[in-house]
Amino acid sequence: MNGNKDGRIMANKDIQKEIRSLDDTAQFTLSTRQMAEYCQRIVAYLETEKRYREPGYSLWELSRDTGISTKIISKSINGYMGRNFYDLINRMRIEEAKKMLREMAVTNSRLMIEEVGVQCGFRSRSVFFTRFNGYEKMTPPQVYEHV
Repeated sequence: MNGNKDGRIMANKDIQKEIRSLDDTAQFTLSTRQMAEYCQRIVAYLETEKRYREPGYSLWELSRDTGISTKIISKSINGYMGRNFYDLINRMRIEEAKKMLREMAVTNSRLMIEEVGVQCGFRSRSVFFTRFNGYEKMTPPQVYEHV
């Protein structure tokens, strides 16, 4: 019985090696069209499911959720979009925050600006303000005030 279990473990390791080998090959042979298609699938998934709003959402989780390997995701985002996974996630969070801030300004909402950052997936006020200012060259309150 133990030998059978060990045989299955070895078979699984061989399969994992083969998958890694295929991933390595795919990483270097993706065409621009293929990268674009993967990026469209990735962005569509993220927009639909809004998983970017989860503070700890990772590349591995995106891979699991979409069925696309982490290497293919990385290669596609880097090669086609010119950014990395975390840049993509943070950009989506910032865009969501801008929408929320504009809606707050129009409706005179009393939601705290810091709460917008939390709802968009940032772990703290300081990270939210730093990332926001890095992308938009202004702070979240400035967006709120200029609507």
